[in-house]
Amino acid sequence: MITGTTGLMHGWRLSAWVAALVLGGLWGCSRGPAIGQAERIRAMEGRIEQLISDFQVVAEARDQARERITVLEEQVARLNTVTQERDLLQVKVAKLERERDIANSRCEKLRNGFMLLMTEDDTIAAEQILPSQGKLIKGQVPALAASASGELPQE
Repeated sequence: MITGTTGLMHGWRLSAWVAALVLGGLWGCSRGPAIGQAERIRAMEGRIEQLISDFQVVAEARDQARERITVLEEQVARLNTVTQERDLLQVKVAKLERERDIANSRCEKLRNGFMLLMTEDDTIAAEQILPSQGKLIKGQVPALAASASGELPQE
């Protein structure tokens, strides 16, 4: 236990220190901000404004990029559709070309067949009648022989 004047002095000193500390705190809080701190605050405000400006620019660029992506996705969809149509048309063209080639070969065979028949017909006609002699040749119909010689058939 503290006895005598020493205890009283000790409480008194403690009270003086607490009072000095409280007064010092009040004095520090009552002072305005230091000049360096005001500049720092202004610098931070300027930086915040710059960051807000940068954010707005980036947000605008992001929105434009999203719009561009949407447009490009639509173009890709259209190109896929056109590509599918092109592939179908290529298949149809190939089929039509095959049909054309088959028809051309059939026409060529038919033409060659007609040429052969015409050649045979000319050969047969040449064998049947000699126009200057008017004679009946093997395989000729009498009416044709008479008309070729200028005579009418008699019945």
